[in-house]
Amino acid sequence: MKLACSRATVILLVLITLGVLGCGGSSAAPSTPAPGISGVHSAYVANAASGNISEYAIDSKGVLNVISGSPFSISANATALTMTPDGNLLYALDPAKNLIVEMSINSTTGVLTQIGTQSTTSAPTSMAVDPKGKYLYLGNSAANSISVYGIGTDGKLTEAAYSPVAVNGPVHSVAVSAKGTYLFASVPSTGSVYEFALDATTGTPALHAGSPISIGTNPDFVAVSPDESFAVILDQSGLVNRVLINSTTGALSLTAFSPFTANADPVQAIVDSSNSYIFILSTTGKVINTVAFQTSGAPYQVSSTVLGAFPSAMAISGSNLYAVNEGDDNVMEFSLTTGVATVLSPTAVAAGTSPAAIAVR
Repeated sequence: MKLACSRATVILLVLITLGVLGCGGSSAAPSTPAPGISGVHSAYVANAASGNISEYAIDSKGVLNVISGSPFSISANATALTMTPDGNLLYALDPAKNLIVEMSINSTTGVLTQIGTQSTTSAPTSMAVDPKGKYLYLGNSAANSISVYGIGTDGKLTEAAYSPVAVNGPVHSVAVSAKGTYLFASVPSTGSVYEFALDATTGTPALHAGSPISIGTNPDFVAVSPDESFAVILDQSGLVNRVLINSTTGALSLTAFSPFTANADPVQAIVDSSNSYIFILSTTGKVINTVAFQTSGAPYQVSSTVLGAFPSAMAISGSNLYAVNEGDDNVMEFSLTTGVATVLSPTAVAAGTSPAAIAVR
């Protein structure tokens, strides 16, 4: 189904530039964990060329502190990470080896323990876990499908009987909404975005009426607002689309001011917990642009935060944002206030070689 709407492009101006590269450490005590997560706040970075994961405790100022024994070797070159909402389990994806590494997280120390591996066969690209921590969804690029795994009480993955779920091309990204109502998948080669309704008990994805939708040129990445009122779809053409989700029917409709330009080559987006700000990571532009919306729905840029060489991923933990730089082998640290990212001290901490993904608890 082709969405009919205005496609006026809004060019966003860079208003605020922040960020100076540096490195160092801190010895402050870990901060109080978020609701639903016990023990230490922690962050994990997958180092794609090192075959390991850097482990950090997050202190009360939001600064990353290397956990004793880090990095954690996984004998895999992981390019994606996902974590269960309770912060007890971490999964690392190695597309080249068709492998998911299963790990538990010590709630007191943040230390990782490998509990197993799950083989895949379809050139997987991305992962997402449902908010109850019961199912893991895996986008596949070789088999044009989405695999679904049940998460056992021991953290081990078991593929569901109804898996895989077929789509019309190679899946590049998958996203589960915060309430667990929807699963989204992007298929750039066919210009399609899939919306599935998720069964709360079995995790089964049921194709939503009118899905897939045709949107943009090559829709590449999907992020969903925590309140499930809208989704952000990044296009390989460099444009950003904001899609409203009908609260009753789940039907999707492109906003009148979409698509708009945030910066060259947007690769990842995160909607903050207030549903007010979208943080958009640009690899080519080497920035994170913060975007908000007027009451009319028109987008405007709140700030633009300068990153290092070849930033590859970001994550938000409470009022802090972290961005990994694959070209600098580090993680940059920021505090967030009304959508504006301010560098912490130190500005960056060292990671392994070619850090590609980050997950926080």
